[in-house]
Amino acid sequence: MKRQKMGIFTKFAQPFSKWWAQFRAEVTVVPMEDPLEPIMSVNDDILTIRTGFHNRRNTVALPWLIASVFLTYVWSDAIPDLDQQKEHAISMVEFLQNKKAQREEWLLEAKKENNAEDVKYYLGRVEDYGQLIKSYMVYVEKDGDPTIFTYLESQYLQGNLSSSVAKLLGFVFYLTFTLVFFGVVVIKPKDAEIYFDRRRGIVYTWRWGRVGAARFEDIGIKQNMMGLSIYLQFENKKQGGFWPSAVWGIDADKLIFHKEEDLSYLLAQLLAFMENGKEAVITGESFQRKPARFFLFDDKKPKNFEQRLEQVLEASHNLVELYEKNVIKPLAM
Repeated sequence: MKRQKMGIFTKFAQPFSKWWAQFRAEVTVVPMEDPLEPIMSVNDDILTIRTGFHNRRNTVALPWLIASVFLTYVWSDAIPDLDQQKEHAISMVEFLQNKKAQREEWLLEAKKENNAEDVKYYLGRVEDYGQLIKSYMVYVEKDGDPTIFTYLESQYLQGNLSSSVAKLLGFVFYLTFTLVFFGVVVIKPKDAEIYFDRRRGIVYTWRWGRVGAARFEDIGIKQNMMGLSIYLQFENKKQGGFWPSAVWGIDADKLIFHKEEDLSYLLAQLLAFMENGKEAVITGESFQRKPARFFLFDDKKPKNFEQRLEQVLEASHNLVELYEKNVIKPLAM
């Protein structure tokens, strides 16, 4: 059952209803005690599925967070202790001035003896010590507390600016990664599930306080290596009040490299439930899977939900036309 000609390069979503007849004819849905993931719950009226973030958080984002924390710690030596650097600079200035004075005496002796080789050597050492003293004097002559720019100026005079900047950038890079994955793993709430409401014939969810919904016959789908994306009409202040968005990456028991056949049974289950009820999907009275663990927060249901849901449904009259002709962005993490 080929639903896309271009695979992962498909630009536009297409109506799920386009393949209903093929699903009815080619895919047999067998009622089970456990209807398989990503289905999370089933009752008389509603079937819910989770988003792809539920699994990827623990299997992808959490290991990356641990790795980035470790690498940030390793690179933290690149951040100078500026007070300690200033104390070190003060002591080094006195030490280097003594060394320079001694080399200057030896330089004078070499000149008196007309020893060209020693003159060249000691002249080089005097210049080296002078440059080092100049680099440390940056701290001594600085009014107030030293800053990172004081440190960089000193490193520049010592000829170490490139390596120092590279180390600082490495630390900033890994720190940024750490903050991003900390936000994804710890701060980001657990995504709301996607609700297939058989009684009302609609599909809905919410994300970050925005309600998304569509009539079942109008929802769009697009499949790629990351899984299934479902297209709904969402509240959107920047697009005249409403605009489609994709709930992306819904996986079928794998994290990546999905093929169309991996998602066919899930889509057939959704169609069977909406047309024939829970008996087409489960053997029991109801089904409830344990929710994903280790989330500190849930994406809470928005206030005035039912009223806003009706408004979104009213605005979804042109949903199919919008996602068939426009590249629709997925919902942000």
